Amino acid sequence: MNNLMHASVMVVVVLLTGCASFREMKTQRDVLAARLTVTEDRVQSLEKDKAGLQRQVDHLSGMTNVLEREKTERIKETTDVRGEVRGYIRDQVENLREFSQARQLMDYIGSEILERAAIEGEGVLLLDVKHRLPADAILLGARLFARAPTRVAVCIARPHDKGYIVVWRSNDFPVEASGAIDLTFDTPIAAQMGDLIGLYTASTVQVPSDIATGDVRPVRLNPAPGKLIEKHALPRNTGRTCSFGVVGFLE
Repeated sequence: MNNLMHASVMVVVVLLTGCASFREMKTQRDVLAARLTVTEDRVQSLEKDKAGLQRQVDHLSGMTNVLEREKTERIKETTDVRGEVRGYIRDQVENLREFSQARQLMDYIGSEILERAAIEGEGVLLLDVKHRLPADAILLGARLFARAPTRVAVCIARPHDKGYIVVWRSNDFPVEASGAIDLTFDTPIAAQMGDLIGLYTASTVQVPSDIATGDVRPVRLNPAPGKLIEKHALPRNTGRTCSFGVVGFLE
């Protein structure tokens, strides 16, 4: 009898335990189902956001392509306009130079343009220490005497505590004939009182010189804006005079 009662109690306990486990599993299932629903809703929301962001990316990409095309066209247009303006200014400067030369209106700073005794040196900068600009000036071009075809560049050097600083250099000018040569700068150049004028050639110097009362110092230097010509790099004054100078308007 006792065994039967004990067995009945065990059955009841098992059934109650099974019911509790079933309710717990059902609760967990409901929780998981709710979480799944929330996750699915979140996924759908993210998919919508992704689609919206992709549309924005496509829109911005299209705008970028349009802006790049417009930028390229604007750069081309600006380059063309700058070329036209530079050409116009160059023509005006040339006309002004010719007009001023014809009426001897321009100022000249430098040595006399004539044949001289010798030419010497190769790849040197001829720095005219004697003919400093006596005032601020607008320079339009240069003059020189050449014995043979060559290429030259004009530069401006400004006094510095340690020597001279190259503040401007022209493009190389092809000199295709001998004799007195006039050069015109692409644009007017503003120079300051006390600036020195230099003439550079990478090949054999074809500008003649002689020993007189000048002070042209030959320096083995390829001048570039910002380059320092140190005092100790300058040779001593030997009275060298060279046939070159600049033209423009002194203030």
